[in-house]
Amino acid sequence: MKLPQSNCSIQTNRVKDKIFYHADDLGLDQNINKKIFALIKQRKLHSISLIVNMPSFAKAIKGLSETKAMLPIFIHLNLVEGKPVSRPKDIPTLVDANGNFLGRRKLLQAIAFKQIASSDVEKEIAAQYTKVDKTGLKIYGLDAHQHFYIFSPIAESAHKFANTKKITYRAYKMMKTTSLKGKFKLQLIKLLAIWSKLIYFSSLKLPPTWQDAKCLPFYIGSWEKVKMSKVKKGSTVVFHPGSKHDQLCILR
Repeated sequence: MKLPQSNCSIQTNRVKDKIFYHADDLGLDQNINKKIFALIKQRKLHSISLIVNMPSFAKAIKGLSETKAMLPIFIHLNLVEGKPVSRPKDIPTLVDANGNFLGRRKLLQAIAFKQIASSDVEKEIAAQYTKVDKTGLKIYGLDAHQHFYIFSPIAESAHKFANTKKITYRAYKMMKTTSLKGKFKLQLIKLLAIWSKLIYFSSLKLPPTWQDAKCLPFYIGSWEKVKMSKVKKGSTVVFHPGSKHDQLCILR
């Protein structure tokens, strides 16, 4: 299957007189796929993120081919839901006894108790990247499902991989909020990220996915109820079409 290649990039030197829209979770389920493809056809999106390890991935790839979407594609690194692309026995610190990812709560616990092996993370990132690469789809960047690559040691593995492949990544230094609640959550997560860095690397610095990358400032609809009147032009609004957890109602 020959897939269209993106002919545009979301970079900091693009025009600053508009707001860009980025849809997460393509491939998570078929309902979300349909929502995103409808928005693509309406030309309301500027970039998308693709989940690789879920059953709706194949239909997502087929839909990208059929719609001839010419958008930057990010891999939405998933270490939380479903089964891994790697063989579970090859990444034992990331999966449970049934070969499924640990889930959000147990993954946080594993991070807290220093039970995640960087080698396992690196293997699964490479496996997810390779699965997309084999489709012929050009990969523009890397971001993460449920934000988990903001924590060490996942952050270091993702940052290293992105640099090796010369792709960009969603850098949380560029994240913006429009409310006190959103700002408080961001500061809390930042402290937890520093704590994870201290646990794994005995450092009080932020993990590398908080550093600068070639991405625009961004707001996240699942993080807070984004007040569009406060979103600055030249920024990206990240949202999750079809998700009840996304408080951003625009473009649903």
